[in-house]
Amino acid sequence: MKYSTDNPLRILFVCFANMCRSPMAEAIVKKRLGEAVRAESAGIAAYGNAPSKEAVELIQALYEADISRHRPRNIFEVDLSRFDFILAMDTSVFMRLQEIEPIPKDKLFAWEIEDPCGRGMEAYRLTARKIERRLDQFLLNRLAESRVPPSSRPKIEQ
Repeated sequence: MKYSTDNPLRILFVCFANMCRSPMAEAIVKKRLGEAVRAESAGIAAYGNAPSKEAVELIQALYEADISRHRPRNIFEVDLSRFDFILAMDTSVFMRLQEIEPIPKDKLFAWEIEDPCGRGMEAYRLTARKIERRLDQFLLNRLAESRVPPSSRPKIEQ
C-alpha cells in the first residue's frame, strides 16, 4: 500500500502508562514525517493526567514540539481498527497486547525501548534517539516487506 498526505500511514504507539515513551514517539513521528503519518499513543495501564515533565521538556528542546496538553489514555479507549500498525514500546507491552482482543496480530509489532521514567534527562534523550532509529528501521522494514511473503515477515523489531 502507498501512503501519502491523502492516504497517511496510521500508527499507534503503546507503552505502559502513556506518559513517556509513546507520547514521545507520537511527537517525534509527527515532527519528522508530517502529514504523511497519523500518529497517536495509548497505554496498557494509562496513568495520571499529563505526560512526564521530562518528556515535555525534551520534546520541546529537541523537536520544538509541545506535548504538554497530552492526556494519557488507555488502549481500550482507542478504535484499533483505524491503525495500519500498532507498535508496542517493549516486549512486555507487546505480550500484554497480544492477549487483548480485537488487536489485529498482523498489525502488532514490538520495539525494545526502555522506560526512561525516573532515570533523568539523559535517559529521555537516549530514548528519543532510540525512537528515531527504530522508526527509520521500521519504515525500511515495511518497504522491504512489500517484497517478502507474509509467512516470512518478522514480528519483533530489534
